[in-house]
Amino acid sequence: YSYFGIFIASVLYGSVYSDRQNLYLINSFAKIDSKMRIRLEQIIMSYTTGHTIAAT
Repeated sequence: YSYFGIFIASVLYGSVYSDRQNLYLINSFAKIDSKMRIRLEQIIMSYTTGHTIAAT
């Protein structure tokens, strides 16, 4: 019976641990995505501003 309890505990602990890892991975991707989006908006703004100034 003790082996069965250890097996159940390891399965439950493993699933909780993997969920935490997945959450950390998703959060890190979200942070990278927001930084890239801000940088991309800056590049687009400078590009369009440069073209409108040059066109006038």
